[in-house]
This record gives sequence, C-alpha cells and structure tokens, in this order.
Amino acid sequence: MTAKHKEAVPANPTIKENYPVLSPKEAQQLYPDIIIDNKDFICAAHKECTAPLTCRCLDKKNKTAAFVEGSKKINKHHSKCPFSNENDEESSPEVNYQHREKQFVDSFTGENVLYLYGDTYRKAKKPNSDTNGKKEGKLDGQQIVTIPPKNSNTLPTRQKQNRYETLRKQVNLFELTPENKVIDRMTGKTIRIKEIFLPIKSNDLSSNIKSRRTLIYFGLAFINEPKSEGKDFNIRFSETLELGNVKGKPAFFIDKETLYKNFSVIMEKWKDNKNMLVNVYIRAHLTINNGYINFDIDKEVLPEQFFITLRK
Repeated sequence: MTAKHKEAVPANPTIKENYPVLSPKEAQQLYPDIIIDNKDFICAAHKECTAPLTCRCLDKKNKTAAFVEGSKKINKHHSKCPFSNENDEESSPEVNYQHREKQFVDSFTGENVLYLYGDTYRKAKKPNSDTNGKKEGKLDGQQIVTIPPKNSNTLPTRQKQNRYETLRKQVNLFELTPENKVIDRMTGKTIRIKEIFLPIKSNDLSSNIKSRRTLIYFGLAFINEPKSEGKDFNIRFSETLELGNVKGKPAFFIDKETLYKNFSVIMEKWKDNKNMLVNVYIRAHLTINNGYINFDIDKEVLPEQFFITLRK
C-alpha cells in the first residue's frame, strides 16, 4: 500500500500524552527535541489501529514531510481501519481525522532569541504536564498552546520566543539565513546569527583566550577512521592554521558510536567516499597539544558541542 496519511499518533506513550495526534508538518517541527525517530508513529484513522507509519523527510525542514506506510509488504492495519485491505481497496481512502483534538497551531510570531552561555549547551527538556492537567510541549519556532475547551472551535494561543539554545538549531538557522537577526540572551542586543560563527580559515584565533566568550568555529573537514580497531575517529579541518609557533590542521576526536548515531545519513555517504569533505561546526577553544593544534574540550560534552552537515 502506498497511501499517505494526513495524521498519525505518536507510538511513544509519553509523547502521545502531550501530542495525541500530529500532522506531518507538526511532527517535523517537533524533531529532534520531542520526536527523535521517523518510525515512531502509528495509524490515526481508527482508534484500534496500531499499524506502523513512517514520517518521510522528518529531518529535512526544507522539504515536505509525509506519513507513509511503515510496513510495505504486509498490511498491518486493523480490519475496521479504512486503510485495511479487508475494508478498502483504494490506496488513499478519504478519512475523517477530526475526532481528535489538536493542541497547538502552526504559526509563530515571537522573537528569535539566541542562547549561548558559558562553554556548553544545556540539554533540551522533555515534554511535561503542569499541576492543572494542561499539557504543554516546546516547538522549535512554534507557539506553545494548551488544550482548548471541548466546546471551543478555536485553539488558544500563547506567544512564545523561538529559542536557539542548541548547536543544531543555531547551525540550521545559520546555514538557512546567515543574516537572520536574533536577540543575544546574554547581552540583550540584536545581532545577526552569523556573528557567533568564526570561519576556521580566518586569522582571528583570539578565541584561544579563555576569558573570551566561546564562539563556533566552522569550515570544511575530513572524517578520518582510526588505524586501530576500537580507537576514536578524528575530524580534521582542511585549512592549515598557525597558532603560536605551531602550524597544522585543527582536529578533534569522537567515538564511532556517536558519529553513526547522530549523523547516520552522512556516515552512510562517507562509507562510499571516505575522502569526502563535510561542513563541521564546533564550539570550543583551540589549544596546542604535543605539537598539534586541537580543540580543548571534554569528551563528555563533545557530542553536544559539534555538528556536521553535508556540503551544499
């Protein structure tokens, strides 16, 4: 069956409490802070149906997301579900999804606020509920709203700030629109998002000074596998820098599991071309270590401090 579904139910019961039903666009907006897996959905066309659905293009904000069948060979829909082979011969039946209440709207008109404190990022909060039974959840760039009264035809809205508090969000905004303006939460000033990014090829290496605010270095880099099994991969920038009396290409080390977990699409492409260049972003100070230029950063926080994207 090749049917596309207008809505789906989160398979994760914790997420389902806050978001009982989602459109593909809403699921895309909740990724990766709330929804983390494109297969974490089930059919919403019948209350007893638990057929798996997959959200296509969940992680691609510049493309249109869509719910499609999670099982292509076997129809797993409940016999009473409109998408069941026993109930409907059409590949895309008309379904009335309106029996479930929506909890939030798609528009956002608040301020863009940049969070860049200290040397590390705070981990995103999980969905929660307040003491009055109102369910809330955070959307990246969307309004947060509460469940409407049962007799209401409109959703109540509450304007919220668009918080850019993770490296992933900051990189996505930078790559999309470098000139986009944000309010710097630390200083209260309005700046362009590009002002917190420092090209690795620039001559400004003053971020090596510990007292200066840690910015984000970025540039083209290679992903290099270790020569010995069990050792860490190294990510090495393609530009040669001079720091003190040392010249070299800055690098940092990361374990294989983190690379394949956080950047599975990139690593699949890398396996076919291990000399490929990628865009790498890292928020850390440069340092000299045994005659090499590396980044001074603890291994425990490194996964949140670097990000990789494919070249445009």
